[in-house]
Amino acid sequence: MAGRRTLAHLGRRSGWHPGPRSSLVLFLVLMSLLVVFLGLHRTMRLPMGGHHAWRQADCLSLTAGYQEAGSTFHEGHMHYLGNDGSGASMSDFPLLYWGVGHLWRTTGRSELSYRLLVFVIFLIGQLSLFLAVRRVLQDGVLAAWIAAFLITSPMVAYYANNFLMNMPALSLVLVGWYALVRAVQGQSRGWWVAMLGSFVLAGLMKPTAALSLLGGLGVAFLAGTRWRNTLLGDPPVRPRPVGLLLVAIGCLLPIMAWYVYADHYNASHASGVFLTGISPAWELDRQAIGRVFEGIRVHLRNDYFRPALYPLFALALVAVAGLHRELPRWSLVLLGTLIAGALTIMLLFFPAWEDHDYYSLDQVFLAPLLLTMAALAVRRRWPGMLGRAWVQLVLLALLVHSADHTRRRLIDRHEGWRSRPYDVQFAALMEIGPWLDKHGVYDRARVILLPDRSFNIGLYRMDRKGWSDF
Repeated sequence: MAGRRTLAHLGRRSGWHPGPRSSLVLFLVLMSLLVVFLGLHRTMRLPMGGHHAWRQADCLSLTAGYQEAGSTFHEGHMHYLGNDGSGASMSDFPLLYWGVGHLWRTTGRSELSYRLLVFVIFLIGQLSLFLAVRRVLQDGVLAAWIAAFLITSPMVAYYANNFLMNMPALSLVLVGWYALVRAVQGQSRGWWVAMLGSFVLAGLMKPTAALSLLGGLGVAFLAGTRWRNTLLGDPPVRPRPVGLLLVAIGCLLPIMAWYVYADHYNASHASGVFLTGISPAWELDRQAIGRVFEGIRVHLRNDYFRPALYPLFALALVAVAGLHRELPRWSLVLLGTLIAGALTIMLLFFPAWEDHDYYSLDQVFLAPLLLTMAALAVRRRWPGMLGRAWVQLVLLALLVHSADHTRRRLIDRHEGWRSRPYDVQFAALMEIGPWLDKHGVYDRARVILLPDRSFNIGLYRMDRKGWSDF
C-alpha cells in the first residue's frame, strides 16, 4: 500500500497551504493574469494566419467541408481538390472538425467560434492538470505553479486557441491523467474507465497522443506478471491477463482502425495532403539528420520553453533519480516508459521535428509530470523545503521570465516577418467572393490560384475549390 499512500497522503505540510477553494481561486487568478499578459484574448479574434498557417488552413478547410449539406462524418473534403479532383482527404479523427462544421451551419463560418472551443478545451485540460497535481502533492500552491509553467511554453500558448487538433489531444491527455490520479487514490472503476476513454479519444485525435495509453498498458502488463513486486513494488492494479488483453484490444483497436481507414481513404483518392504513415530517422542521410537537429535546437531555444526552465527540468530529473526511494516504484517505471516512448515517436517521425513544433505538443505533458514527481520526492525527504519563501520567489521569477519570453514569441508568430507574405498577398482573398460572383465565377466553379505553394491557404480564404501550384 506504500505506493497508494504516497499519492494520497504526503505527510506534514509547510509554508502557506490554502484550502481547496482558495487554491482553486489562486489557480484561476494566475491563469487569468497569464492569459491577459500573453494576449490570448486578443489573438482569439485573429483570422487564420501567422506561424504554421499551412496546417491551420488544412484544418479549417476540412471543417468547412463538414459545413456543407450532405457531408458525412467518415468522408472529409477540402478546398484543394487534389489529383482526382474530389478534394477527399482524411487524417485525424474528425470529431472537432465535424462538430464545428455543423455549428457553422447555424452560425455561419466563424473562426472565432473554432478558436473559442479549442481554448475552452485547453482550459479544461489546464484545470485537470492543476487538480491532479494538487491531489498528488496535497499542495495547491505548488500545483498552481506547475500548471502555470505549462502555459508559458510558447508552443502551448500559441496553439491554446488555434485550429490544430494537437491541443485538444493534449488537453484530453491531461484529463486522463487527472482520472488516473483519482482512480489510484480511490480505486473507483468509473475513474479507470474515464482515464481510458480520455486517452483513447486523445489517440484518435492524434496517434502520438496515445503515448500515455501505451505507457499505462505497459505498466499494467507488468503488474499482471509474477515479477510485479520486483519491478513495480506495489502497483495500483493487478489485472488478470485475459481482462487486460480485452482492455488493450478495446482501447487500441479503434485508434488503429481509424488510421488504417484514413490511409486507405487517402490512397483511394490519390491524396497526399496528410501524413498517415511514419517517416523514420534511419531513412535520412547525414545532412538531413543534421538539419533536423538544428531545427530541434531552434525549437528548444524559441518554442518549447524559455531556456531558463531547462535547468529546472534537469534538476527535477536529478531529484527523481536521486530520491527514487521516496517514490512509488511503478511511477518510476511509468515515467521511464513514457520518456522512452517519446524518444521513439521522435525517431519514427524524425523529419517533422525540423520545422513542425506541434509534432511534440501532445508529449509536453512530460514536463509537468517530471516536476510533480520531483516535488513529491523532495517533499517526502524534506517536508519544509518547497514551502520556503526563497523557493517560492525563485519559482515566481522563473514564471515571470518565462511568460515574458512567451509573450514576445507570440508577437513574433502572429506579427513577425514570416506571417507578412501570406497576410499581405492573401488578405484580399477573404473579400474576393462577391467580386467573383459579380463576374460569373460562382462557388461551384473550380479555380486555379497562383502563386500559392500551400494546399489550402489561398483557396480557403477565397472559399473556392480548385488547385494551387503546390
